[in-house]
Amino acid sequence: MKHRLAGPLVVLALLAGLAPRPGLSGQIGGEEVARRAAWEAFLASAEIVARTQLGGPDAVTSPWVLTLRSGGTEHRAVWKDVEGKPRGDR
Repeated sequence: MKHRLAGPLVVLALLAGLAPRPGLSGQIGGEEVARRAAWEAFLASAEIVARTQLGGPDAVTSPWVLTLRSGGTEHRAVWKDVEGKPRGDR
């Protein structure tokens, strides 16, 4: 299952490298900001190689957990449709 990131899919809520770490407040630190260009390049070239939609009472917006791969690099991300369309991945 190969998909290219396009349109609203670029609006990813969470990437493993940007996840909050113990001891940090909810702000993105300088190291993460410095790596922004690398993340943008990864997102522009990554393919979705796996996906699972979350559901149930704790997943009100039914987000998707995506596995993204570009070259030999793989990251997991969470994505939800910001327009509120059912099955926004299509």
